[in-house]
Amino acid sequence: SRKMNEAQPIALTLCLCLLTAVSRILLKHGIESSNALTGMVVSLIIGWIALTLASLFTVPLSAFNTKGVLFFALIGLVAPPVVRYLTYIGVERLGAARSDPVRALTPLFAVVFAMLFLGEKVGLNAFWGTLLIIGGVWLLSREGGRGGARGRTWSKKDLLFPFAAAVLAGLVANMRKWGGGVLPSPVLAATVAATSALIVFGAFTGVTGRWRKIQLNRRSTLYLLLSGLLTSATDVLDLVALNSGRISVVVPLLATTP
Repeated sequence: SRKMNEAQPIALTLCLCLLTAVSRILLKHGIESSNALTGMVVSLIIGWIALTLASLFTVPLSAFNTKGVLFFALIGLVAPPVVRYLTYIGVERLGAARSDPVRALTPLFAVVFAMLFLGEKVGLNAFWGTLLIIGGVWLLSREGGRGGARGRTWSKKDLLFPFAAAVLAGLVANMRKWGGGVLPSPVLAATVAATSALIVFGAFTGVTGRWRKIQLNRRSTLYLLLSGLLTSATDVLDLVALNSGRISVVVPLLATTP
């Protein structure tokens, strides 16, 4: 019975990994003729539109909960805007092949936070898995030279962008897991977080004048639109998987994305 209960979140997480991987590759193609800021803006707008439409047609009014809405609005201040922007910067400067394995450090922090804040009991397999991930990150940091986006030389300091995204993502995974008990609808929760993220990042982009750096063209727009649609789907699947399984099972599986 326990194996059957864990089979569903495992299957959902593997589907999530596949969609995320395809989304990252589309993103990489999109920002080759654009930039990370443009990818972030397009992703947030497309994700908000898709999730809002999904909520309007699938979520009943009885699902709305003030406490839950406020909590996921708070999450939306960090993820996706900060986490995704750091991830996109990492992809832009390092390339997907280097950035994604560093970003995959998320399980280490997610498991530790789950033990500290949610009282989850974690087996040795999770620690062995995170140890292997850390070893991979060390090997990446030992590699130098070229290989970032557009053939630029990359610095080891650029690894801090996906690393910071991994720390925040590990914390947010625990927040989403806890929030699932307050706002059970994954679609509504993802929509609230997407709305909060769009407002905050839109204000940030406008106030700082970064909107001038947005570069859209026919080639980049197509790739970024497709990436944004897949990302909105992964936002919902992520919540469904976390609500149905343990963090120490779901989050480490996300490391198969690279």
